Amino acid sequence: MQETSQDQPAIAPETPATGSRPLLIYDGDCGFCFYWARYWQKLTGDRVDSRPYQQVAAQYPEISEAEFQRAVQHIAADGRRASAAEASFLTLSHAPGKRFWLKLYRHVLGFAPNSELAYAFIAAHRSAFYRISLGARTTSRRATSSSHSLFLRLLGLVYLAAFVSFAVQAQGLIGSDGILPSPNSPGRGPSTAGSGR
Repeated sequence: MQETSQDQPAIAPETPATGSRPLLIYDGDCGFCFYWARYWQKLTGDRVDSRPYQQVAAQYPEISEAEFQRAVQHIAADGRRASAAEASFLTLSHAPGKRFWLKLYRHVLGFAPNSELAYAFIAAHRSAFYRISLGARTTSRRATSSSHSLFLRLLGLVYLAAFVSFAVQAQGLIGSDGILPSPNSPGRGPSTAGSGR
């Protein structure tokens, strides 16, 4: 169990998101989760509801408790569900000037899987990230802004490492000199598989 926030969670209507506003569901026993849910709520205003799963889990029996504890869940107004990094970007898409994150997730090759890896890494170390966030918040607003900046830079470094790793491996895997060259690579004749020669 993660650190419990001393603050009370924001109150939202106790109804499923279907037919109303999107709903962000987070782990109310996790201080880090609460911290970021509240930050996102400030960005999105009243365009997104935010509730701990402990208050709404009964309304979503298809989502296991383990799933709620593993990652945030985003329930769209039409009932569609997303979790983890995708849920985070869907939530941010309702904040002014933040929709580009969802566009990157959906349209930039490699961004989605690397985002999910980064999310999983941060989730596995959320206690440490919570202490960083909480410590910055208690010093000053400027320090809190610095904490957010540091968090985003660390996330960017994770993305960079993943893309550099792929770039290094890609040269040995793809193309005419790769392990499995494409059928139309230069210097490769027509396939003779199954010809009996």
